[in-house]
Amino acid sequence: AQASSGEGAGPEAPKFHVAVENAKISILPIAAPPYSRADVARAGKAQWLESTSEDYSDSSVEERELSRPASPAKEPAEAPVEEPGERRARRVIDACLRNNAWKLLALVQSLGREMMVSLAPGERATAGVVALFEQMEANHSLCPLSAAVSSGMTECAVLLASQIAAAERAGTSVRACGLESGGLAMLKEVALSCEHKRTARALLLAAYRLDADAIPAAEWRPLIVDRCDGSGGSTGWHIADISEGAEDVPVSARNELDDTELPRFVYVREPVICAGAVAGWPWGGGPARLRHKLEVFRTETRGWGVRALQPISKGEQICSYAGQVIDKHVADERMGESGHGNFYIYDVPGRSPFSIDGHSHRGVASFINFSCCPNLRPCAMRTAADGKSLIRFDAACSIAVGEELSFQRDPSAKVLHVECRCDAAGCRRKY
Repeated sequence: AQASSGEGAGPEAPKFHVAVENAKISILPIAAPPYSRADVARAGKAQWLESTSEDYSDSSVEERELSRPASPAKEPAEAPVEEPGERRARRVIDACLRNNAWKLLALVQSLGREMMVSLAPGERATAGVVALFEQMEANHSLCPLSAAVSSGMTECAVLLASQIAAAERAGTSVRACGLESGGLAMLKEVALSCEHKRTARALLLAAYRLDADAIPAAEWRPLIVDRCDGSGGSTGWHIADISEGAEDVPVSARNELDDTELPRFVYVREPVICAGAVAGWPWGGGPARLRHKLEVFRTETRGWGVRALQPISKGEQICSYAGQVIDKHVADERMGESGHGNFYIYDVPGRSPFSIDGHSHRGVASFINFSCCPNLRPCAMRTAADGKSLIRFDAACSIAVGEELSFQRDPSAKVLHVECRCDAAGCRRKY
């Protein structure tokens, strides 16, 4: 039997051979799918994933169809042999639709190594993204950025957007999503038409070179805020989930002191490898996801902080430090641009040192304050065989409901000469 994924205007929808056996449907492509911008919306995200079978356990239309008298069995046609470029295109789209930025980066690195051996590893990654967009456009394949944006896969959109911005800085304007414009102008155009708020913010930040304050209020997509009564008769507010569904458990935010709003940022659930030297390194799988209910709140003397909304036992994993993974050279530049220091850049020591910038792209850990008597312990989290690691925070002791989370800044890190306000016994007063 043959089944098309949908009807309508535009390129012909992908067709599949459907083999039915014991209420299990196996789907095999007749030919390399003619990915188009409309295919994800028309065919549905699930049909593009690598899984070749689905179980239908409910009493759905598909199940009723299976209960009809079976026609004479036919041998399913063999799947065609795909060319290497077609296999890469399928894997790229699969990574985008699964929001697997780590796998997407590995595919980009592979293409860069094949085509630009003479370039430095970081430059090969950017050149690989440029070549990837060109190849998939020439083959009328679905644009990777379109796949990530239409499905709301923010982490993959951040990776692609950072490489597109890097290519523009190098003098190459990448065209994508079937638009006439390219580079940063294209990212802005896609962002303004994107329905997924978190992804739209990520594209806007890339289009405005990470300067969130330069983005016009009419273009920025704010978080949904519920107003409430604060202390002393002031007007406070509450946000149900600043991750907007990115985390398995919601991350709420609350200000009961005044009407100060959260800074503009894009919530990312994991460290995202961006352009530069780090984009050429071999990375492994991503870090573990958030497991505990936490809340960002406004403190009286220390700006924003994070507190526990449930009891946490000693030794439990809390969260990883998420943001843009950048090399030391880029980190030093950003530290210099921010005056006396960027409090959100976390230096990670190792044989190939790098940093995680949790300022414009951040997870809940970026709101955690320093303390000279912390209840969290930073731990190295291995991601590759050559010693590279990311940072996660584990509970150093039992943490009660409502208790603020904190960690100690590395004493060997660069001194910022900033007053410490943790008020703990034995406070160093400066860090």
